[in-house]
Amino acid sequence: MRLLQKINRDYLISSAIIMVIGLITFYFLLRYISSSEIEEGLKASIKRIEQQISTQHSFPNLYPIINIKEAKHPFPTILKDTSIYDPVEGETEVFKELSEYKKINGKGFQITVRTLIMERKDIMMSIFLGITLIFILLVLTLYFINKKVAKSIWKPFYQNLQLLKSFSLKEQKKLKFPSTSITEFQELNHQLEQLTYQVTSDYNSLKEFTSNAAHELQTPLAIIQAKAENMLNGTPLPEEHLRVLQSILEGINRLNRLNKTLLLLTKIENTQFSNKEAVSFNKIIKDTMASISELFTLKNLTPDLQINGNFTAIMDKTLAELLVSNLIKNQLMHTHENGKISIEIDNDWVIFKNEGENSLNKEKIYDRFYKESKAEQSTGLGLALVKKICDVSDLNIEYEFHNKMHKFTISKFSR
Repeated sequence: MRLLQKINRDYLISSAIIMVIGLITFYFLLRYISSSEIEEGLKASIKRIEQQISTQHSFPNLYPIINIKEAKHPFPTILKDTSIYDPVEGETEVFKELSEYKKINGKGFQITVRTLIMERKDIMMSIFLGITLIFILLVLTLYFINKKVAKSIWKPFYQNLQLLKSFSLKEQKKLKFPSTSITEFQELNHQLEQLTYQVTSDYNSLKEFTSNAAHELQTPLAIIQAKAENMLNGTPLPEEHLRVLQSILEGINRLNRLNKTLLLLTKIENTQFSNKEAVSFNKIIKDTMASISELFTLKNLTPDLQINGNFTAIMDKTLAELLVSNLIKNQLMHTHENGKISIEIDNDWVIFKNEGENSLNKEKIYDRFYKESKAEQSTGLGLALVKKICDVSDLNIEYEFHNKMHKFTISKFSR
């Protein structure tokens, strides 16, 4: 849930709860005040009637509002609701009735006065509904005002969030957050600018170090390899020394492959492969398979190439060749002798399949230097390079394992 939605929702819920409690309280308070006023009015009417009988020796008798009759014995005051037929209205009405015993000029009287309750209830209900409507309008008005004000106040925050979403270390653009009159947001802007500047600076330093280290390693590795090969091809050496030299050369070759792959990753991250064009994977796959056909023969593998369409992508051709080469070499390296290998080409995707025993870890297979295979010739960077090429070329790569077959799918969209 978005921040403003949560603020507005919580405000509306809390306001509704307060409004309901307030209206209930107001209803009972209004009812209590109304009942008290009715009772006081009835008592005042009895006093006026008592005064009239005492001074004028006459009493009014207006049924059903006023009813007076002589009473021989005293009785307690009675206050109750009663239903009486009103001949004037022609219907039964509900009245609040007060009956008191009064002794006036030596005579006892039962004085009963009544007032119509329904009219007072109607008035009370009208007042209550009016207040309720005012409360609802007030809450809704405050809600929309609060929503608009909150949106205005939080606008710098959402602007900053949008800038952070578009921030990329590769683009090397310095973030400049809009100025705001809110102190907290201004402080946040300052800290974010400092943070992004520091992150960009650290990233550039690390990238430069990686690139320089890879370049500097090339020369000593080449020298060591050349000297080791001269020793191997020169004066005959004891068998033990030959094994040591062979082990050294294998290690140097692995370091060379590792160094070249790291350089490639650095160049890709630095967007040095930016010559994009429409590249046909059909031709690249055929050429790659033809160039390493002898390697397939050595492992007694017969690749099954199924062409059902022409897969093309807008990308750098060198990257496309690296992508295909790494995936096919991955098939070759991790398939046992006489195993199954297939490549299926369609208009929207290319599928690379090879036989295997266990599924790979989907969450780690594209991590650098992660290896599940114990093959010595593997650098642990092949699939990391494949993933990086796909990312910079707007391609999607998916891995699945089914019926003891590894399956890598390259597509132009997520299927």
